[in-house]
Amino acid sequence: MGEPISAVVLQTYASKINALDAEHFSKRTNRGNDQGSRQYYAYRYDAEKQMYWPILLQETGDWETKNTDAAAEELTTWLMSVEKELK
Repeated sequence: MGEPISAVVLQTYASKINALDAEHFSKRTNRGNDQGSRQYYAYRYDAEKQMYWPILLQETGDWETKNTDAAAEELTTWLMSVEKELK
């Protein structure tokens, strides 16, 4: 199993969430059948409503799309590296 994530690294990536563009995605394409689905999300806190709102970063599997925002791509790459460390 990988090393613990430092608070500094976590804060660096978490600080990018509020600036994410939640509107621009690549074209959603069909990549096959019965591949399942893997989705990566960031959650933005809305203090007024006291709720977290999901922002899709990337979806892979039967369907594929990704958030084209540069910060979203950076967060996705980092989350995938964390996931790989846990396997």
